[in-house]
Amino acid sequence: MPEGALPLTTDKRPRKVGTVGQYWRLSGGFWRGVTARRAWLLTLATIGLVMANTGVQYGINRWNAFFFDALEKKQSNIVLSAIGLFAVLAVASSAITVLQLIARMRLQVYWRQWLTEQLATKWLADQRFYRLSIAAPDLDAPEFRIADDALRNLSTTMRRPKSWIRLGC
Repeated sequence: MPEGALPLTTDKRPRKVGTVGQYWRLSGGFWRGVTARRAWLLTLATIGLVMANTGVQYGINRWNAFFFDALEKKQSNIVLSAIGLFAVLAVASSAITVLQLIARMRLQVYWRQWLTEQLATKWLADQRFYRLSIAAPDLDAPEFRIADDALRNLSTTMRRPKSWIRLGC
């Protein structure tokens, strides 16, 4: 071990690569404490809206068979009712998609706000801002980097579950 180097167990310097456990210890606190009610409400709303959207898409798939079977049998009254049913399904799908987007974006904004506050609190602890101004005086506005890191972190996290669902994992 080089002279002056700390053993890994006591080295408190940040690492470029962390573990999933470390990530959730930092950002998972949003679902506990003061923000828990809002966090869980938005999380459950997002999950519920994804399930509702899946149900509507299933309904559109079933409508497809219903509509084309009626066309094949030349049942004009059923075709007209199927067109009306499609309009209802299209409106429902659009409304659910918009609500899903709103819930997901609100969750992301509130989570980012909470995480930025947590990171800024850690940043201000132990006079890190003062030590950094001495160690790296030409480094300006680290607080903007904190907010940007929180945004990148949460954007990546919010995208991952979608890709996992698409892959069927």
